[in-house]
Amino acid sequence: MSSQRGVASNSQVNELSSGEQKYASSSREGVVSAVCRHLLVATGKRAVVRRDDISQYVGKCFKTNDVLKEASARLEEVFGLKIVELSTESKNGKGSVNALSSQAGPSRSKSSTVNRVYILINTLTTDEEDDWKDDDECSFWGVLTVVIALLFVSPNTRLSEEKIEKLLKSLYSLGLHQERAFQGSSGKFTLLQDLVKMWYLRKEQVEDEIFYTLGPRIFKELSSDGIIVALEKLLQVKLEADYRELLLKQWESMSSSV
Repeated sequence: MSSQRGVASNSQVNELSSGEQKYASSSREGVVSAVCRHLLVATGKRAVVRRDDISQYVGKCFKTNDVLKEASARLEEVFGLKIVELSTESKNGKGSVNALSSQAGPSRSKSSTVNRVYILINTLTTDEEDDWKDDDECSFWGVLTVVIALLFVSPNTRLSEEKIEKLLKSLYSLGLHQERAFQGSSGKFTLLQDLVKMWYLRKEQVEDEIFYTLGPRIFKELSSDGIIVALEKLLQVKLEADYRELLLKQWESMSSSV
């Protein structure tokens, strides 16, 4: 997985030329187009876009919420994509594991501020064959699904960093993902860091141990039925109706609180 994925900034994703900046600052159409372009490029990297980045395009002439609403309508009409806002408390105390920065995802510690970012989700129904475009995509979503499914059924829906890293190593030994895609130059797994930057996971520290929990993005991209299907495929069993209903209610409850 590329280290570029995570939070997309103007310079990383789609820095406007001076001519484009001038056009965008003087025209509502230019602002909306610039925001759409920024979000599309970020989506290609599976990155999230910060509200501050959007505000830089908007400036003082227009309202950010109005521009986002118009951009979302245009993207949905043309591409079948909708802008979704993710927000969470970002903790910035001394005990912070992942303090707010240009690459930070949701985290928990002492003092807090509200952190808002945006992603695009697909509103169209596609054939299953179209969902897996290449080996990297298949590998990423396969590993992510395993991690999310196990987190969901774990006590307090969280797992320690040590346990998840053991899981990833097991998947590698089985040939289910490419090691190079999930390790940095130091040999340490970077997948967990990337998933936090993408808001799929939340990282928190309890005393001297690091844990991961479900991040807000996963509830926007995976439905309750989707998580049940993932669990049944992972466990290779058909869940009993009562347990299935319990899990559905749990997922819906967690999703509604995001």
